[in-house]
Amino acid sequence: MLSILKTYCRVTVPSNALVVDDSATVRRIINKVLANSIFNIDVTEAGNGEAALEHCDNGEFDVVFLDSNMPGLPGTQTLERLLERDPGVKVIMISGERNEERRKWALDRGAFTFLTSRSTPPISIASCTRCSGCAARCSPVSSRCALHAPRPTRSGKPRGPLRYV
Repeated sequence: MLSILKTYCRVTVPSNALVVDDSATVRRIINKVLANSIFNIDVTEAGNGEAALEHCDNGEFDVVFLDSNMPGLPGTQTLERLLERDPGVKVIMISGERNEERRKWALDRGAFTFLTSRSTPPISIASCTRCSGCAARCSPVSSRCALHAPRPTRSGKPRGPLRYV
């Protein structure tokens, strides 16, 4: 019975996600995948890196889906600035093209994972928000998903991934 309650809490506790992409279509697809997941995810959208940084100044996000190829402030610079502001945020980089050098660079700089959107089925995007503790698919990078992995708060104190009632 206790495991059922824990799973219920993991599924119902709201998480905040920021989707950053210059393509409204890609933002809409990711938003739809997250909305159809079993988790309670509040999604905020931004069309460029500058808007993403403004959103992050106004609130905390558990996970950020970030396009690496954007006009204006590119995803690579946005990644660095996001992690400077909140080192614990989980950033999932997305690119429309396969580029091993860019993928390695992003992962070395602190990206949680790197997805190629043209070849990534929606279930892969959803798996980045699920974990084995939730009796769902987990990210291939970690046994804990981006939304439920522990991370520090802005004050530096560790914050658990879940809040139980």
